[in-house]
Amino acid sequence: MLRWSFIFAIVFLFGCKPANQLAKKNQLVFSIEKGPCFGKCPEYKIEVFANGEAHLNGVRNVEHVGDYKTQLPAAFLKEITDSINALNIAELDTNYVNKYLTDFPATDLIFDLNGVQKRIHIFHESPPQEIQNVLDVINAFENRIKWDFSTQINQH
Repeated sequence: MLRWSFIFAIVFLFGCKPANQLAKKNQLVFSIEKGPCFGKCPEYKIEVFANGEAHLNGVRNVEHVGDYKTQLPAAFLKEITDSINALNIAELDTNYVNKYLTDFPATDLIFDLNGVQKRIHIFHESPPQEIQNVLDVINAFENRIKWDFSTQINQH
């Protein structure tokens, strides 16, 4: 019985190591989600992971509706992570809301800050400059991602 317990312990310990490595490899770098409005606001979500994989889910009022992915070049991924790290996101508030807006698309940002996720919700027509700087950096990278629209993932 002791031998089986020892074997089980070894299998368990070695079995967890690849799972931990996989989790780190697929760690979220950032996510941006643009919400709906009553007009023609683009509604989508983009996620960029530490392994260079990027996912796009186009919902409506975008050129491509559906789920797509691409692989980012390592240099581009490093540029993204360096730029995000320079923004001092940990010091930002988690909500920037104008309670008097009735029809404005919300933007949700998620960043991984050394293993801890920071979520920022923006529902404001002119957020503070430090948040606008974050949005400008993310939008600049978002516009440079080359999506492969020839293959749609999770087709229904």
